[in-house]
Amino acid sequence: IIRKHFAKDQVESAIHAFHDYYWKRHNTWVRRSREIEELLHFIKSNGLNLAIMTGKGRKSLDYSLKALEIADLFDKTVTGDEVEKPKPEPEGILKILHTLHTLPEEAVFVGDSDVDIKAGKSAGVETAGVQWLPTYQTPEFTTDPDHIFNRVEDFKTYLKTKMK
Repeated sequence: IIRKHFAKDQVESAIHAFHDYYWKRHNTWVRRSREIEELLHFIKSNGLNLAIMTGKGRKSLDYSLKALEIADLFDKTVTGDEVEKPKPEPEGILKILHTLHTLPEEAVFVGDSDVDIKAGKSAGVETAGVQWLPTYQTPEFTTDPDHIFNRVEDFKTYLKTKMK
């Protein structure tokens, strides 16, 4: 967004200012969630791979993972600035599948927005639309996810049935 809206000679300083602002205020915008952390630990303790495909840039994602103290839980992360075609294109998901030697039918892509669900569908993976945070991006999906979960516990129960 910065590259699109700032003059070329202002881009680097604007990006630096954004990252500085983002880091200083991160904890006021994003709160740790015991329930989400327990879900992530549950996934890892059951031998499943865990990955992130986000539209965020690398530096912003790294800030968030550091602030939330969960960076070590992820086997692979791909950010919006590491793909040529961001979501809703499937490029990032396909990179993750390739890196983790995972077939599309072995994966579930969890997202809270239409672009997430569209990307997952395009990648041929099962999709889970989630609306369990106090704020989420899409109150109603225009592309139907394979599943919708309003509670973390429901998703966890679903994963348990998939692991049997």
